[in-house]
Amino acid sequence: MRELVFSNVEGRKIFVGWIDGEVFEKEITERSIFRNSQSWGTEKEVINRLKNREIKKIRLYKKDSNEIFEISLSKFLDRAFLLDFPGKPEQLLCQLKHFDLVEERSDAVYSTAL
Repeated sequence: MRELVFSNVEGRKIFVGWIDGEVFEKEITERSIFRNSQSWGTEKEVINRLKNREIKKIRLYKKDSNEIFEISLSKFLDRAFLLDFPGKPEQLLCQLKHFDLVEERSDAVYSTAL
């Protein structure tokens, strides 16, 4: 059974993903990617909670491309960098190049027009 994970950001309860067994899962879109470094991340306090829960893996479902990315939590932590904007919670980010692309569906529609 999936357990929903929330973060408290500026007094608001924000859904950040879910836990399924030893895996933290999250649906993302292209807008979820930090463009300057091609990275994904979340609040540092969420990552700390995942460590405390002994989560083994992070799995991202990229809705706009049907890609699934995975990384072990230990590798995420080894490769992560801190993003600290004034007035915002600290975030830990990891470049997507460190994730494994585990599935990619090709549902592309090709034009036959010349």
